[in-house]
Amino acid sequence: MTSNVSLEDLIRSKDIEFFSSGRKLDTNLDNFEKYNLDLMKHVVKQSGSYLTIKGDGLQDYLINADNLYALAAFAVHFLYVGTGSIGKKSHLAIHVDVDIEKAGQHYQKPTEEKLFNGLGKAVVDATSWVPEMPYFEKLWNFAIDYAVSVDCYGHPGDEGSFRNQVAEHAENFLIGTPQQIPRYKRYALDALTAVTNIADSLKNNPEGIFVDYTPLHSLEMVAHRARLIAANVAHFSIE
Repeated sequence: MTSNVSLEDLIRSKDIEFFSSGRKLDTNLDNFEKYNLDLMKHVVKQSGSYLTIKGDGLQDYLINADNLYALAAFAVHFLYVGTGSIGKKSHLAIHVDVDIEKAGQHYQKPTEEKLFNGLGKAVVDATSWVPEMPYFEKLWNFAIDYAVSVDCYGHPGDEGSFRNQVAEHAENFLIGTPQQIPRYKRYALDALTAVTNIADSLKNNPEGIFVDYTPLHSLEMVAHRARLIAANVAHFSIE
């Protein structure tokens, strides 16, 4: 069982590997450095805009929530390295290739799902949020949110905010086998609906942009989201 083995050890033993557009990326380094930073630098310099994390050890590693949170933090740091001054990529999408149905068998939905602030105080109960989403996937999105919000912002305060964050995460982070990835289409299609609604409103009142031009910005943002998620689904669902 690999749940007690670190990510670094699993990568060194080749039980977790990295691929970009079908190419296996080299991970042979003497020292991964603190937080695996040198490893990330080494990998993103070899990769394109699409990075897949997979391997025989990944499924067993994700049988507990601590490891899920560790992997989410790992993925978020990869994004920062890839799109920052080191990787200099305009976009990086990271696919964790693991069977979410099998992983979910190890995660029992609790009676309460409380989110805590930085002081350890429970600020909201998310138990009823997104009831159609499997608990494992919901926890993955909480883990991504936590990894991002440590440096940037607080947790979502309501279900609507969480749903928006889930869609935002899909621009850069996808989890599931290639056969499970098409479920992310919903977020691209939702964004496309928003694009057409904004466009219709602008078409009906084109002069309005000289009074309030913010709908143009909104149009750009949601169209960008639709494009990124659609590209991610098209790429990662055929690997």
